[in-house]
Amino acid sequence: MTTGEKLIAQQLQEKVTFLPGSYDKRFARDIAYLVTNYPDRDLTVGQRGHLYKLLHKYRRQLPETYQQYQAFKEGNTNQGKLF
Repeated sequence: MTTGEKLIAQQLQEKVTFLPGSYDKRFARDIAYLVTNYPDRDLTVGQRGHLYKLLHKYRRQLPETYQQYQAFKEGNTNQGKLF
C-alpha cells in the first residue's frame, strides 16, 4: 500500500461524513483497519480502484488530498509527492 493510499484511507475514516449504514462507510472502516494493523499489506486491484472512486466521490470533503492526487495524476511531482 502506498503512502498516498494510506493517507486516503485515514482521511476517509477521520474526515468524511457518510450516510448511516452505507457500504462506503464500512469499506472505509475496513481499509483504515488494514492501514493500522497491517501497514505492509498490499491492496487488491478492486480495493485500490474502489479507494480512488471514494476519493473522487467525497472530494469536496477532502479537498487537499484530492488536489494532491490530481497533481500526481497530471505529472506535477512537486505537489503530488504522496502518490
